[in-house]
Amino acid sequence: MKKILAVVLAVLMAAAVFASCAGNSGSSSSSAVSSSMPVYTEPSTSDSVQPIVVHLKVTDVAGGNTVVADTDVQVIAANPTAANATTAAFDALGIAYGKNPSGMYDYFGGRSSSTDEGWILYINGNIGDLGADDQPIANGDVLEWKYISYAVAFPDMNS
Repeated sequence: MKKILAVVLAVLMAAAVFASCAGNSGSSSSSAVSSSMPVYTEPSTSDSVQPIVVHLKVTDVAGGNTVVADTDVQVIAANPTAANATTAAFDALGIAYGKNPSGMYDYFGGRSSSTDEGWILYINGNIGDLGADDQPIANGDVLEWKYISYAVAFPDMNS
């Protein structure tokens, strides 16, 4: 019994030593970004590009205002886009997403767009001017994808 206890204690101590070593990468740089924050890094980004942080929320308005995602996202890219932030957040959170053949996002977290309602991108409270791949974003922007009736999103089109 004493041998078993000694072996268990030795294993626990070794695990503690290895865990403390693994947490120290030897890097002297520090980051203000939480390690749990999704990050998009453009592959060819130079060191002179400043990272931005935006807030991304995905809400199923037509489905009772269900929040699919609500997180800050860091984007490191020469020309950051809404698509950069969206894919980084969804990949990090493990949420499925998809695009239709024309390249528009039409599926988030189990909900696909239809002919009457779908995913609309809002930037700082306004419907985006461009598709997510081309929609520029800036530090502090609030991006929200809303699954909403097209009649509600575009009321002028009904008159």
